[in-house]
This record gives sequence, structure tokens and C-alpha cells, in this order.
Amino acid sequence: MADINLSLIRRCKRRDREAFSVLLSRYEGDLFRLCFKYLGNKEDALDALQDIMIKVFQNIGSFDESREFSPWIKKIAVNTCLNYRRDREKRWHLSLDFEDEQGRPLLQGIQAAGESIDDQVAGLTTQEAVREGMALLPPGPRMVLTLHYLQGLSCQEIARLLDQPLGTVKNSLFRARGLLKSVLINKGMLEV
Repeated sequence: MADINLSLIRRCKRRDREAFSVLLSRYEGDLFRLCFKYLGNKEDALDALQDIMIKVFQNIGSFDESREFSPWIKKIAVNTCLNYRRDREKRWHLSLDFEDEQGRPLLQGIQAAGESIDDQVAGLTTQEAVREGMALLPPGPRMVLTLHYLQGLSCQEIARLLDQPLGTVKNSLFRARGLLKSVLINKGMLEV
């Protein structure tokens, strides 16, 4: 761990708000990207990021200085995202004017009894199809795919982050890819 981070962490443990602000500013972008890619929209990602910062502030005193800080804060982020998504699904609803991250209405042009699903899907790009398919996955497989493909973490890094054996993570990743493929095929977003 870099000396600057260690000194910042020690200041944070003494509840130095300026040090805490500096420390979090170094990780804020990566944490936001993780939250955004997992949760799928800016508002939820910002809410989760705020929760992560509060948890880090509350728990910094228990951080073991002999360990790396980055995996510790990422683990808080992953758990927060998993909990946030679980809680959000309990009260999930979709407004007719719901927008994607670019501010475009997601349901614009979709008719209840008009054009076929094939016509609607034909306009999707591959990236949009994968994002929509991932949104339909259960939290576990979605998180593994997000961490591996969107955050670029290796299976070993994911295993450490999720406190799981390497073999379990590799198996989870294999199953998650198969599940995503099935979802995309079933929704007509991917041809066999």
C-alpha cells in the first residue's frame, strides 16, 4: 500500500473529514462505474455510492492497515450493490417514462399490441441487448459478469472480493455466461 494512502487512512481513523474526502475522491470514479454497470442507471448508482461512502466512514476504524485498501473498499461496494439491487427488486416498478443513462425513454415507440418483439429487438445494438439481458439475470450471476467483463477483474480477484473459492468463481462465471446466453436467446436478442 502506498504511504500516502496509509497516512490518509490513519487520519481517517481519527475522523479527519478532509482526509476522508481526499481518500474517497481517489476511488469515487471506479466505485461509481462499478455501481452504474451493476445497477444500470445513474440515480441508483449515485445512491449506492453514497451508501458506500457512509459505510466506509463508519467502518474505517476496523480496516486492517496490513492489507490493501482497494479490495476492502471494493468489497463494501459489491455488497452494497447486491443489497441495493435485492432491496430495489422488492419494490420494483417501471414508469412509462423511465429513461436510460442517456436520458432516452426506454419504452418510447413500444406498443402493447402493435409491432412484434422481433421488430423491436431489430433496433437494438449488441451492447444494449447484453445490458438488457444482464438486467434480467439474478443478482449473483449479474455481479460475477459485471466484475469480470465490465470491471476487468480476474477470477482470483473476484474470489478474494466475494470470499469464495477460485473454483466456485470460475464455475459461477461459466454458469452466468450460459444463463446470459439463454436469456438473450429466449428474448430474441441473440440468434442461435
